[in-house]
Amino acid sequence: MSDAELEAMDPLVMNMVVAREVPELAEIDFTRYARLVDGWADRIGRGLAASEAVESRTSPAYQADPDIWRAGGMAVALAGPTIGIAYTREIDMSNHADLFVPGLIDTKRGTCSNMPVLYMAVAHRLGWPLKAVVAADHMWCRWDDGTKRFNLEATSTTAAGGDGAFSTPPDESYRTDLQVSPKAEEVGSDMATLTARQTLGVYLQQRSAYFRETDRWAEAEEDLLLARVCFPENRDIFNSLLLIMGQRAKQLFAPGELARLFDYGPSPAMGASSPRRAEQERLLRQKAEIERINRENRKRLERDREPPP
Repeated sequence: MSDAELEAMDPLVMNMVVAREVPELAEIDFTRYARLVDGWADRIGRGLAASEAVESRTSPAYQADPDIWRAGGMAVALAGPTIGIAYTREIDMSNHADLFVPGLIDTKRGTCSNMPVLYMAVAHRLGWPLKAVVAADHMWCRWDDGTKRFNLEATSTTAAGGDGAFSTPPDESYRTDLQVSPKAEEVGSDMATLTARQTLGVYLQQRSAYFRETDRWAEAEEDLLLARVCFPENRDIFNSLLLIMGQRAKQLFAPGELARLFDYGPSPAMGASSPRRAEQERLLRQKAEIERINRENRKRLERDREPPP
């Protein structure tokens, strides 16, 4: 798909397409989940529209920023008693329900892996520019229309009856709480508003985590390689791939071979040679010697074929 096609895609469907490769979700009913979220979005949209006429005259929050009021209203409605989505800090990477939206809808228990996806899916239906943001191993949402932007933290929303609370932390809070390094921001890994393709890379990374925890190392590696193509700037994906490839290497190489494989030693620019480089140099010398012998043999054959004078 082109970037434009991915940007237009329903975030719920994108998440479920990735989730479908998990064995327990192979027969996922796309239509059922889409209809449920359609209904939630419709209910939230109608509720906000009914409240807006009054709130626009009486609510300081609405008067300060109607978009923050609307986004917060959505978050509180999802956490309220009618829909009842609750956040849990305990994520089991071997449990698909903690990673993807179908599990969130079925259990009404969400994590930072799937709650932001639900927010984006509802926002997509309401025509709001809500997109994903990541830093380290945490994901949240950001309203970003190219002019206005504010964060919407899915994991801190609470509701009781018709009243509730939501959070719109500034970027600096995330930088501090998640210990985001300046380099991570500089390369576009952390704190950036993600494109749809980059968001797809994050979903693939989550699926890789499931495969890793269920000892399916080849699938985990394959997902991370594809995630790197979708989101090459992301350092967490890169680090996960290194760890997975280290595990895969144990399956492909004998212990003695592994020692040579990962022994790169000091940089050649420093005038030092590692055992791996020494082995490479020996093989190059051996190849050069074989080529020299072959050249001499060819010359000898050519002389032997020459007619006698």
